[in-house]
Amino acid sequence: MSSASRILPAAVVRHNRQLENTLQRRLKVTLGLYKTIEALAELAVVALAFYAIYNGADPMLAFALTSVVVGGWKVIEFIAVYADELSEASEAAREVDDD
Repeated sequence: MSSASRILPAAVVRHNRQLENTLQRRLKVTLGLYKTIEALAELAVVALAFYAIYNGADPMLAFALTSVVVGGWKVIEFIAVYADELSEASEAAREVDDD
């Protein structure tokens, strides 16, 4: 058993494996590279928000835009991991509605 599976909950390990499989299949990107890009983008947005506030921007607007960008990464990750399951559930729901 690897040390990561002893530290992380099984659901997190499973999610990361699904995400890595999806990233490899669709984009030929490793999980490490994806997480690095995600972290750098989030850091850049937060730094830009602080810079904008320093130069007179409305703090609530800066916070809202930062939340959208940071949350957007999580939505993209969720859709990437569960896209196949979501489409299967949608098809099953359509079949039930047709009956």
